[in-house]
This record gives sequence, C-alpha cells and structure tokens, in this order.
Amino acid sequence: MNEAEFKFSREGIEGIAPVGASLASVMRRFGIRLPSDCDVDLDEHYCSVTVSDGGSLLSPISTAEKEHFNRHKRRAGERLACQAIVAKPGGITIMTAEKEKKVKEPVVEDKIFNEFAELPLEEKIAKLAKMEAVALSETISFVLDSPFKVFEKFGDMLADIGMKKDTAQKAGPSVGDKPVEPSEPDKDQTKAKKPRRAARRTASPRAGKKPDTP
Repeated sequence: MNEAEFKFSREGIEGIAPVGASLASVMRRFGIRLPSDCDVDLDEHYCSVTVSDGGSLLSPISTAEKEHFNRHKRRAGERLACQAIVAKPGGITIMTAEKEKKVKEPVVEDKIFNEFAELPLEEKIAKLAKMEAVALSETISFVLDSPFKVFEKFGDMLADIGMKKDTAQKAGPSVGDKPVEPSEPDKDQTKAKKPRRAARRTASPRAGKKPDTP
C-alpha cells in the first residue's frame, strides 16, 4: 500500500494521497488553498503547516526549510508544505495555519442621528416640528409650480411644431414630389358664348308731325 491517510484538523477534511506527493499538492487535491505561491529563492513561504501526527512519515527537513527556519523561529512539528514529501504510508494529521481574519471597518454612524438622539425630548419635538414645516412648505411650492412647468413644456412643444412647419413651407416641395399640373378645361367651357345683339327699335313718328306727302 503506497498511500497515506490524511486528516486536516482545521478544515475537517480526510482523504488518501499517494506516497511521493508533496504536502502542498495533497492540500490542493483536497481543495485547501494556500494564501499565495512560495518563492524559494527569495525565501518567501506561505505554506507553513504543523504536523501533529505522523511526522516521521515525511521526508527529512530540506535545505530550504533549514534556511527558512534559521531566519524564522520554528514551532514544534512545523514544516513547509512545498518542501515536505510523503515518504511512507500511514496516517498523517495536519493543522494548517490560521487564516488572517479581515478586520471590518467600523460602520460610520449617522452624525445627525446621533446628535438628535442626544437631545432632550422637548428639543426633539421642536426639531421635528420645524422639519415637518419645511417639508410641508416645499411640498406646497412643488404643487403650485407644477402646472406652470407643464404649460411651459406644452408651449415649447407647440412652438417647436410651428417652427418645423414654417421651415418645411420655405423649403418648398421635397425631392420626388411631382408638381401639381393644372387640370385642362372642358372643351365646352372654351367656347365663348356669343353675346346677343340687341334688336333695333324703329323710330316712332313724333307726335303732331305729319308725314311728308309725295
């Protein structure tokens, strides 16, 4: 059997991993994420774990671990997960490093509310009355101004429509519009009616004048 049984105490995860795997790869296999990747050359490690049981089943401390722990004090059973290798099968219990908790920023309370809460009851009532009066005044002003604003918008809309019509008339017929041709008059209407001549009246003999006799 070339497998080791792992138990991660903080996460409450248990599983099996093959011999020859590093602790870092075993942690990734079980979904345990490290804060960041390590840089051995710069001696930057973020994979410190504590092997509480089965430490003898891991490989001896590497040179990189010795250099790191010479600079940083080593705790009992502490190993670097990127350097420790599973050397023998058996049971291994690991306690991962506690994750740093994000400090929540204090909630900034409303200054006005705090000041109002500290006032005596009489002053609170007085301030509430003033606030109500201001709100009522602004509401009345809004209601009175609303009709004028509506009529003003309506007037602007009518003026805009009139301006567009005036511009269209000055521009003349648009391209593609056929000019309206005058309709041909009826032939019957072209024939002018001849005026009737007035009948000649014969001169009547003057009264009292006798006609010439031959």
